[in-house]
Amino acid sequence: MSDRENRDKLGRRGLIRFGFVGAGAAVMAGAVAGCGETVVERVEVPVEVIKEVQVAGETVIKEVEVEVQVAGETIIKEVEVEVAGETVTKIVEVQVEVPVQVENVELEVWYNQQRGGPGMHGIWNQAALNFQANNPNVRVSVMPFAHGDMEVKVLTAVAGGTAPDVAYLHMDWAATFASKGVVIPLDDYTKSSDIMDDIYPSAVASFQGFGHTWGLPVVSQPGFVLYNQNVVEPLGLGDPWDLYKKGEFTSDWYDGYLAAARTGEGVDSVYGAYEYGFSVLKVQYLALWGHNSPVWNEDMTESALHSDEAAAGWNWIAGHVNSGLVPSRSEQSAIVGGAGGLFNSGKLGMNPLFARQNNQKYAEATRRGFSASGYEPINLAIAPPFSWPNGDTYYRDGGNGYGVLQSSENPDAAYELLLELTESVGRGHMGLGLSIPAKKSLADAEEFIGSFHPWEQERTEVFDIIQTDETPAFVQPPRYTEIQTLVRAAYDEIVLGGLEPQNAMGDIKSTIDEILQEAPEGMRRSFPGDR
Repeated sequence: MSDRENRDKLGRRGLIRFGFVGAGAAVMAGAVAGCGETVVERVEVPVEVIKEVQVAGETVIKEVEVEVQVAGETIIKEVEVEVAGETVTKIVEVQVEVPVQVENVELEVWYNQQRGGPGMHGIWNQAALNFQANNPNVRVSVMPFAHGDMEVKVLTAVAGGTAPDVAYLHMDWAATFASKGVVIPLDDYTKSSDIMDDIYPSAVASFQGFGHTWGLPVVSQPGFVLYNQNVVEPLGLGDPWDLYKKGEFTSDWYDGYLAAARTGEGVDSVYGAYEYGFSVLKVQYLALWGHNSPVWNEDMTESALHSDEAAAGWNWIAGHVNSGLVPSRSEQSAIVGGAGGLFNSGKLGMNPLFARQNNQKYAEATRRGFSASGYEPINLAIAPPFSWPNGDTYYRDGGNGYGVLQSSENPDAAYELLLELTESVGRGHMGLGLSIPAKKSLADAEEFIGSFHPWEQERTEVFDIIQTDETPAFVQPPRYTEIQTLVRAAYDEIVLGGLEPQNAMGDIKSTIDEILQEAPEGMRRSFPGDR
């Protein structure tokens, strides 16, 4: 039997290596065997690790087959070898261990089905196949859930013992999951690789707090301005991109633009933009920051939403609504597609805080050119956000990622799956035009470059401006969704009830403070601040 045949016969089993040496010396190396298992291995000795033995005047290195039966112990074995016509018996040591039996692992992932439509299902199925190809003992099942259901679904599953191994982790509930012990800290895993150096800080910041990293991002969504040049250009106020490059794209310019763009009545109404922030606190942060107000105190134990500085931000947002410069919520809800429908119909000139994940709302209608509906084709363009009265510009990134649940029986494999998701699912989102790179290594990925819409292709440098190591991130406290409900009701009192911001936000301060102060002791002060 040839050497190749012998090796083929052995397959993947490791080789037992030993040499025939003089004066009772021995060479020993590890291989694999089983408790009570008989193992026949071909023995070979690398020249560099043996001593020479002189038999009948020759230096001899021999390969033989050895049969041993042992429970992972070193044994003494006599082996006869014919050398130069003589049979020579040598005593050698052989160490044998059993092959490691790799257990089959099943991982379940709950993912966000909100974006991407049928294409997103294919991306997730392919990610599972990619991981399984590199990890044959692992089977991955993926289950889609609506974005709005995920937080409650996961918390309910954890309480009932039916939680998955990996789940969608959004900026709105990442701190809640961390404080409740739903997800595990990933620091022990991430420090063994360069993954954190590769990820843009703003993309992962929403999943960091209490001194730990709780999830990894697959999507990065820094904000920028999307506008219809057919609405903006005739006003003669300048192009936002040109103004930005000259340092003249400001919130004051934006106020003047809203007033100039407002024309028509009823179904013929045209607006410069929609209500800033859509009554969503995490977006309204920017108006508060821009008027020199924090959202929380330094250690996130008290609300600062009622301060005089915050009032300037609240009044700036509400003033546009109350003066009729932006469409009311009832007007938006009456249009198919809401604000997106208004924009696509040419009746809304600008989205002042656009995220690439919203491209679906605009791209398809724009490609069709509205030929069937009689609207003028939209001439889209993009620019970085405007600066605020304090002189700052906030590109803000909203984290969308995944975490490993505390209840997972296979956290090591689940973390390895996370790494796969940052790559394959990240590429998939970019390929659908729904994200910019969350990892620096994907900055020139074909999926990203190839997904540019015409209005993006003309100004790709905008993405370089909004995605840097300095981009701020949305970072929420535990139980943020409860706080959001309280703040929205208070904001409605400002817009609809004419209540002063200091009073409206002051009325809910004690309730918010109680929520903030319920964060686990010793974890709260290390949570990132507003920016």
